[in-house]
Amino acid sequence: MDIVLAIHSFVRWIIMLVAVVAIVKLALGWLRGGAFDGLDRGLVAGRASPAPVRYRASLAAIGGSLVLIVIGIFIIASGHTA
Repeated sequence: MDIVLAIHSFVRWIIMLVAVVAIVKLALGWLRGGAFDGLDRGLVAGRASPAPVRYRASLAAIGGSLVLIVIGIFIIASGHTA
């Protein structure tokens, strides 16, 4: 469980770093009156993508939990003890 928490924490900070870089870059571009380029679109897309990823990860966690529950039921029903 510690490895999952460490990975989650690392990914969260990467997302926060991308968000800060995007905000600073977009603010500087806006203040200078410059046009937005491909990097700006990439930074904004990188910040916008975690929501669908979060939903897929939640569905994967729920599905994995259900699989473990079913396996546990079969193990208990077969009379196998650890």
